Amino acid sequence: MANKSRGFTLVELAIVLFIITLLLGGMLTPLSQQIAERQNSDTRHALESARTALAGYALSHRDSTGKPYLPCPDQHNGAGARDGEEDRLADGRCASVVGNLPWHTLGVAEVDAWGNRLGYAVSPDYADAGRGIVHNPVPATQ
Repeated sequence: MANKSRGFTLVELAIVLFIITLLLGGMLTPLSQQIAERQNSDTRHALESARTALAGYALSHRDSTGKPYLPCPDQHNGAGARDGEEDRLADGRCASVVGNLPWHTLGVAEVDAWGNRLGYAVSPDYADAGRGIVHNPVPATQ
């Protein structure tokens, strides 16, 4: 019995590695939840910033009669697509009513927390620089 072996055997080493794996696995789940919550929070903040910027744009851009209007979307395709600038025709109408948020025009973030561009759609009644925001209330029915 004078010949005792020193160090870990392969079985003991496997058990230690298994325990370490269990501990790390238990820590990674809460970490991934924290990352997802952070991404959700960052995206909510980006959307709120976009909403505020859209309101500010309408307050600072007026047509010839003094009516405010919203920016046109940045087109998905065509000339000037995906450059972050609104795509407005020479006559003041939007080149497209659906596209990306004109992030450069508004001075907001280009993408959300996952790296996706923010979509944006606007009614011509709210973005026509020649007419301003047109309010057509629906009469109440009795």
